[in-house]
Order: sequence, then C-alpha cells, then structure tokens
Amino acid sequence: MKGLLLKDSFVVRKTLLTYLVFAIATAIVLEEMTFLWIVWGSLLSITTVAYDEQCKWNVLEKMMPYSTKDIVLSKYVFSYISVGVLSLAVLMVTIFSNIIKGTQTGSGYYYTILIVALIGLAFISIILPLMLILGAEKGKIAAMIFIGFVSALSVFISDNIKNIINNIMSEPMQACIIAIVVVAVMNIISIILSIKFYELKKKKS
Repeated sequence: MKGLLLKDSFVVRKTLLTYLVFAIATAIVLEEMTFLWIVWGSLLSITTVAYDEQCKWNVLEKMMPYSTKDIVLSKYVFSYISVGVLSLAVLMVTIFSNIIKGTQTGSGYYYTILIVALIGLAFISIILPLMLILGAEKGKIAAMIFIGFVSALSVFISDNIKNIINNIMSEPMQACIIAIVVVAVMNIISIILSIKFYELKKKKS
C-alpha cells in the first residue's frame, strides 16, 4: 500500500501543498476560513480517482501486486493523512499565532478542529463509493448533487442546526466521542461498499 500512497501523493502534491499554504495563511489572518481547507483536504482522494481514470490505471494495476482491498484502502488512508496533516498544520499555526498575539487558544477551538475533520471524513465516506462505482465524471456530478442537497437542507433546518450546535458546545467531549463513533462506522461501511463496487467495476472492464 505504501507504493499506492506514494503514487497518489505525487499526483496531488502541488494541490496538497497549495491547500497547506492557504490553510496556514488563513489560520494567521482569518481563522474561520481555515476549516474549509481541512474539508477540501479530505476530498483529495477524489482527485486521485479522476487521475487514475485519465491515465488508464485500471490497465496498469493488473500488472501490479495489489489487491482490490489495497487499492481501495489506499484512497481512504490518503484522505486520513491529508486531513491529519492539514488539521495539525492549522492547529500548530493558530496556537503559535495566538502566543504571539498574547491570547489563549480556547478548548472549543480544538473540538471545532476535530469536528470539522470528522465532517470531511464523513463526506469522503459517502462520495468515494459513488466515484468508484459511477466513475470520476458521473461521481463528481452525484457528489455535487449530494452537497447541494445537504446545503439546501441545512438552510431549511438552520434553526435546528443552531440548537444542535448549542447542545454540542454544552457537552463538547461527549459530542466528539459520538461523532468519532458515527464517522468510524460510516467509513467502515463505506470501505466495504467501495471494495465491492470496485470489484464490480473491474469485472465490467
């Protein structure tokens, strides 16, 4: 799997570096915008799927000693690494920036970073199986429809979302534990589905 991770990192290294630079910059200037880059970082594996299709990776992989499980898991692991790197960079820069400013980084910020990272991983658990079964182009369309639906729904239930956020902030530790369990289950189910979808795709090709 190490070779697969290196392959994907070479493919999107410039994009990841760009995200990292912007995340660090916004952590210094506008903290609220840093969370966006963490979520986008989780979606980098989708970019690697698109590149794989463009370079006919499905043909090359048949000559490689990788199983379907290895290939699929590498996409998820790459997302986890991307989110971890961006989250850690944002957190360290924010702490350092606050030290210079003479202000403290509240515990709420740590919980927020964790929740945002989990949201990104939840997104990838839904979108990546769609990419693997539908292909890059159709998968992107399905992902955009899903994101649009979630965004529209959030507008209609904004009051309920505010109440949920207030409840989370009142018990952040408990909320984070629940969120970790939910996202972990989502990713396990997603990985199982992705492996099956990828196997079906290989048989069709």
